[in-house]
Amino acid sequence: MPRALASTVFTTSTAPAVDRATGSTTTAPAAKLAPPITDAAKNSKDIGLFPFPANDAGTDLKIPAGLGAGYGVSANSKHQAEAKKFIAFLAQPENAATYAKENIQLPLTGGDNADINPLLTPFVPFVKSGKTVPFMDQQWPNAKVQPAHFAGVQELAAGDTDINGLLKKLDDAYQQK
Repeated sequence: MPRALASTVFTTSTAPAVDRATGSTTTAPAAKLAPPITDAAKNSKDIGLFPFPANDAGTDLKIPAGLGAGYGVSANSKHQAEAKKFIAFLAQPENAATYAKENIQLPLTGGDNADINPLLTPFVPFVKSGKTVPFMDQQWPNAKVQPAHFAGVQELAAGDTDINGLLKKLDDAYQQK
């Protein structure tokens, strides 16, 4: 039975790893497939990637999608012109597609003719048809929400808080400037 990694909006962690000692099947919610996980498989056919169903019927499914990396040039850089040329180079569709393939991602630009990693094939129709939602942290108002989220989920799992306590901490972090 193939090991499976599935995309979901609930986590950005790929921490659950393939159990290499026993070869047992592992399903791990993951926002993106990390190369170390694919490298752990003895055979690439041992790993599959698929969207989680949106509801019990599996209808109205959307997948999380968003930028995996961003580039910028410091206003204080002594080499702004060179840096901007490099960013323009990276942004060319064929280069963006190569970067995406090497990082097991779908390219933001140049995707129509890109050589897509076969593991991502189930996600292509969702992206092409606009059946995507942003990753939750890409719309949070500040950098304090994500650490509060990660810590709060751990506290919830450890029994150190309840849902209301977690939501209060998230609301407090969300309101900060």
